[in-house]
Amino acid sequence: MSDLEEAILRYLLAALQSEDPLERQEATQRLWDRWFSAEGDEARQILLRIGQLIERRQLLWAEDKLTQLIRKFPDFAEAYNQRAIARYLMEQWEDAVEDCQRVIALNPHHFGAFHGLGICYMATEDYRLALTAFQQALAIQPFAQINRQLIAECLNHLE
Repeated sequence: MSDLEEAILRYLLAALQSEDPLERQEATQRLWDRWFSAEGDEARQILLRIGQLIERRQLLWAEDKLTQLIRKFPDFAEAYNQRAIARYLMEQWEDAVEDCQRVIALNPHHFGAFHGLGICYMATEDYRLALTAFQQALAIQPFAQINRQLIAECLNHLE
């Protein structure tokens, strides 16, 4: 990553901590745009089309297309993240967890992957690991109310 890219990333991550909700929203959108575009326009367009398959619940097809995309672009974190979503929706918890962990290995600032990891762990009733994942997501994106709510839910299960 170039110095300029690194500076932009630091700026966007800092903006997620802002008291200004518009600044946070813009930073969140810009991060998602960067993640979807990380491997170039061709990969982004393919990923967007696969996202439509996921929305239509054509999950097996989406999973297959995502696996093909990952073979072509093995360091494309967002392809793993989208495959984790498809696998979660198919209740393939362990595979979804592996994909989330791969995303985090490639992009340790990916709050969406930490959130996804947490919901996968909740699905398997591993509330301790879910709690940790949601706390990690919240550390990156501290104003994300959904993670606060899920942390409270995990804590209730652990009492």
